[in-house]
Amino acid sequence: QGNSGGPLLNELGEVVGMISMRALFGEGIGFAIPIDSIKSALESILRKQPVPHAYMGAKLSTSTDKGMEGVKVDAILPNCPGSRGGLKSGDIITEVDGKRVKQMEQVQKFMRQSQVGAKLKLKVRRGSGSQSLNVTTEDVRRLKEQQNKKAKRGSPQRAIIVM
Repeated sequence: QGNSGGPLLNELGEVVGMISMRALFGEGIGFAIPIDSIKSALESILRKQPVPHAYMGAKLSTSTDKGMEGVKVDAILPNCPGSRGGLKSGDIITEVDGKRVKQMEQVQKFMRQSQVGAKLKLKVRRGSGSQSLNVTTEDVRRLKEQQNKKAKRGSPQRAIIVM
C-alpha cells in the first residue's frame, strides 16, 4: 500500500527510522521506529534474542499546573521499579540524572536510552518539598511475567504497560 514498511528517510536521504505499520484510519499516516532504537536493538535481533526494554512502571504526563513545571506521575504500578524506588502518584519529576525535565517526552527519551538495570536518579517535587529518588530500571518482560503468574492464579488479567 505504499507505506507499510521500509526505511524512513530525511531530506538528505539519511535513514532516520523504519516504517513499521500504516494506520488504517487515516490517509498518509504511518508509524516508524526511530533509527536509534533500531541500532540499540540490532545486536539482539541478529542473535535472535529478545530485545530488552527498560521500564519503571509509571504513567506520566506533562504537568499543566501553574507553578508545578515538570513531569507528573499520574499513576504508579505496585511492585515495579518506580514504586520500589519511592516514586508516588502525584509526584512531579523535575530532573533525571541531573538534567532538568519539563515534558513527558524527555523522561520517555531517558527511558528509551536506558539499559535494563540502569540506576536513574530522579529529583521529584512532592507536596511543598523536594526529594531525590533512585530508580533501577527493569526489563518490561518481567512485568508481563508477573501478569501471567497472576492470570494463572485466577487474578483478573489486566496490564497497563507504561514507561
